[in-house]
Amino acid sequence: MIRQLFSALFVVFVAVSWSATTTAQTPYYAGKTINIIAGTKAGDVYDLYARHFAQFMPKYIPGNPNIIVQNMAGAASMIAANFVYNVANPDGLTIGADFPALYFDQIIGRKEVRYDWSKFAWIGSPVTSNHLLYMRADSPFKMKRLSALLLRPLYGVAKGRKAWRHPACDC
Repeated sequence: MIRQLFSALFVVFVAVSWSATTTAQTPYYAGKTINIIAGTKAGDVYDLYARHFAQFMPKYIPGNPNIIVQNMAGAASMIAANFVYNVANPDGLTIGADFPALYFDQIIGRKEVRYDWSKFAWIGSPVTSNHLLYMRADSPFKMKRLSALLLRPLYGVAKGRKAWRHPACDC
């Protein structure tokens, strides 16, 4: 009786341990390369942020992928944003490092904009900044239209569309 019990326990043990090892999956990012598309020239501050993240992020991502930075400067990083939104595969292997004030270009209806800012997924910010957006009461742009394009209501400096953080993120 004891021998049968030990035999049964052994069979169960082998079955459980065999199924546990065969169902283990390799991490998605193992052996892959993540591209960070920096919308600035090499040596610019957003390029430096991207390179800093590329140096340290792999150890925090399961599978420890390679991360490289590709510069795609031009149009205050609008070229990079258009690339990430329209050309790059949505497979988690491309990250954009763009100027966050690009949403202004979408709001004012620039014809060069080929992205929907509200559909970008925000991962994080390298800096903390305070912003203020104000406009004249007779402006054709109303707060309702602005807040519809943003992730959360505006709080307040965007000075043109240069290197300013996106007010919809905690930055």
